[in-house]
Amino acid sequence: MSRAFTSQRGQAMTEFVIGAAFVMVPLFIIVPTVGKYIDMKLASHQAARYGAWEYTVHYRDADDASSGFDAVARNRLPAKPQARVGREALRRYYSDTAIAVSTAGDRGGYREADANPLWVYHDGRPLYRAPSRLPVAAQGPGATPDPLYLSRGILAAFDGWATLLGSLLGAVGVDARFDADNMKGRFAFSIDAPVQEAASYTPLRVANRKPLFLQPLGLRMQSRAAVLTDAWGAGDAAHALYQSRGLVPTALLDNPLVRTAQNIVSVLLPGSELGSDKLRFGYVNADEVNPERRPGDARTTACEGGYCEY
Repeated sequence: MSRAFTSQRGQAMTEFVIGAAFVMVPLFIIVPTVGKYIDMKLASHQAARYGAWEYTVHYRDADDASSGFDAVARNRLPAKPQARVGREALRRYYSDTAIAVSTAGDRGGYREADANPLWVYHDGRPLYRAPSRLPVAAQGPGATPDPLYLSRGILAAFDGWATLLGSLLGAVGVDARFDADNMKGRFAFSIDAPVQEAASYTPLRVANRKPLFLQPLGLRMQSRAAVLTDAWGAGDAAHALYQSRGLVPTALLDNPLVRTAQNIVSVLLPGSELGSDKLRFGYVNADEVNPERRPGDARTTACEGGYCEY
């Protein structure tokens, strides 16, 4: 009985060693590796979204923010070149997550010394061979998708009318123009990151190495993001008024010649309602909250001729 028990115990040990070598050990290696693959895929999504968005919001002229905000009309390109956006994306999303984001420091792109310590195989080899040379591509501005060409045609007609009105306003010295409609507002960013094949492992002895997976996976962490920026956003209150007046045809009468004629007529005729201080052609009210209703707002309200400014 004792001999049988000893034999069974030896058999159980053998079964455990075989199971550990061919099932448990690779399982303990595969599960963390797959988790790292998932983390890398999420990083590629974040990098693509960053590139698509970041490329849309930076303009060449830092002063292009209020009256005269016409980056679309002048066809100005974003201040950040496509290559720089790609370098920043790699730096911010493929580096060690403990490294702080730095607008100035991230311009240089990814550095091998700042590699993500999580993205390595069980033998210490990196999952990415050289993130600094990962293929990234930024595209834009591109045409707005419009299979039926309906919205594009409507916008083109509206743009032509607004451009004509803006030219007339500029000819009479009116500081107003609507040029915020954008028919080329599609920005895209893609990244294609090939992953190194997993290392083999040693189940029993060095001469008996086994592949971690049954066959090469050929993984590529590919991601693509796009942003459509057809709408316009005002830089400040002055910019909103500037663009709004560009849609008001009566603003054409807001010039020194018409104002002089108004004042002469208001003197010759009884009543002063036609004076330039009473009848303002092309006037647009910002509809702001009165400073008296805003605690801590030091502005004062000045009302003259039925118009209140603050």
